[in-house]
Amino acid sequence: MLEEYRSLLKEINDSKPILLKIEATKEELEKLKKVRKELLENCKEANIEYINAVSKRIKKLDKSNLGKLVKIEIDCLQNKESLLEELKKIEGIGDKSIQSISDYKNFDMITFIENIRKGPVELAKEYNLTSNTSQKVCRLTNEQCWKLEELILGDITNISLKVGDKFKSMDNLSKGQQCTALLNILLVENRDPLIIDQPEDNLDNAYIADSLVASIRNNKTNRQYIFATHNANIPVFGDAELIIGLVEEDGQGKINGHAIGSIDNKQVMNQVVNILEGGETAFKIRKEKYQF
Repeated sequence: MLEEYRSLLKEINDSKPILLKIEATKEELEKLKKVRKELLENCKEANIEYINAVSKRIKKLDKSNLGKLVKIEIDCLQNKESLLEELKKIEGIGDKSIQSISDYKNFDMITFIENIRKGPVELAKEYNLTSNTSQKVCRLTNEQCWKLEELILGDITNISLKVGDKFKSMDNLSKGQQCTALLNILLVENRDPLIIDQPEDNLDNAYIADSLVASIRNNKTNRQYIFATHNANIPVFGDAELIIGLVEEDGQGKINGHAIGSIDNKQVMNQVVNILEGGETAFKIRKEKYQF
């Protein structure tokens, strides 16, 4: 009997460090949960700031000249594709069963996870899910919920171009019209350098000669533009500060040392006339329009 008592006492004494370690781990876990909660709150606030900043910028663009030609709509942090793909990994869940989540307006990932933790009844009610689907989603482990909680949803962007007296979405525009819409956005007042490779491939001459060139001339003192082009209208009407002519040699592009300089340089002028499409015509129109 005494021996059993001693053995039991030893087990108790041996377990004390383990119990202390368990308690310390619990305390550390609670601290980490508190830190995570604070980080999630910060994330929510940052998301709100981001949404407000985008909304403010869109309103400013709508009031500018761009708003007369192009309409931009951005549904911030509402692209749920990454979330839906994760949910479809749950056995028995497909596109139809979570369609209501896809359609949910003003969706917030952190709130979604909070609703999962509240249970299937609350989840089904908030997101219009069937009881069966909500129960399956609520079986997600803590680790799986944490992973979902950290997903960053993308934006849904819709761009429309004014064609005639109506705005048409990008899906209903030709390739040339799509390029026109995007180029109008790129040409918005900005101090970042803009590099474009052969814009004439998908733009008609009228747009280049009128809209594109006018924008370049108006903003070139505040912004650097670099174009690779075969179209004479861009350097000629745009009054290029520096033109670098290229020639083909052994299948490679090579700088033509005689064709480097401003548009007013005689040798450069000759190269533009001889090499670029519509060069001679462009110079004639430039002279008539700008008197030089």
